Amino acid sequence: MGGCEAGRRSHRHHEHDLRHARILPDAAHSGGLYGLVANSVVERTRELGIRLALGATAPQAAAAAATPGLVLAAVGVAIGLAAARAAAVTLRHLVWGISIADPITFVVAGATVLGVTAFAAVVPALRIVRLNPISALRTT
Repeated sequence: MGGCEAGRRSHRHHEHDLRHARILPDAAHSGGLYGLVANSVVERTRELGIRLALGATAPQAAAAAATPGLVLAAVGVAIGLAAARAAAVTLRHLVWGISIADPITFVVAGATVLGVTAFAAVVPALRIVRLNPISALRTT
């Protein structure tokens, strides 16, 4: 086995390790984002109970609970993608193996944030709208 072949294997091994090293921070980021958004929806339980008691339908109440988090996530993703693109241009000498304008990376990052936010906003909202409005009003 030549030195060049061993070098390529070593380089591929390091790339593999780096890809897997991203899993833990991504999981922590997703967990933190989920907790933040889900908590903001749960804090509105009384408000949703009032809406339901006054005649709002379950889809209307769920949309009222989920929309603010989704709008903030969309704005945050837009700003974050623009900032990431600018940072990629500035830091291009530190990036190797991918293009600084790699669309897959930007799309996956944005989709992950929006997906986690949607899940975090919708799941608690659906749980709340299944409650009896009186029960929702009694929660603190």
